[in-house]
Amino acid sequence: MGWPLVTASGLQWLQFKRPHLMTFAVQPAYWSNFDQHGCWWATSLNHAQRIAEFWGEECMIWQVPVKGAAIRWMRAGGKVDQVDQIADLVLGA
Repeated sequence: MGWPLVTASGLQWLQFKRPHLMTFAVQPAYWSNFDQHGCWWATSLNHAQRIAEFWGEECMIWQVPVKGAAIRWMRAGGKVDQVDQIADLVLGA
């Protein structure tokens, strides 16, 4: 598709080399909990949004800090419009 997929080992390397960067993960919205083994990893929010569009269904984008628990960041893909995405960012997903 033109963008690299980040594997779990690649993610660890990325976080080691650039710990100040946020990492994102994408998974279907109907999964209620974060699954680090079942999600697709993204290197930026734009990358995560493109992955969600590629899936063609409503997805949850999670922001994953270097230390700590993943945070529901925003919905994307499927029938989610920009107003919903902005509301998620402002009010919380």
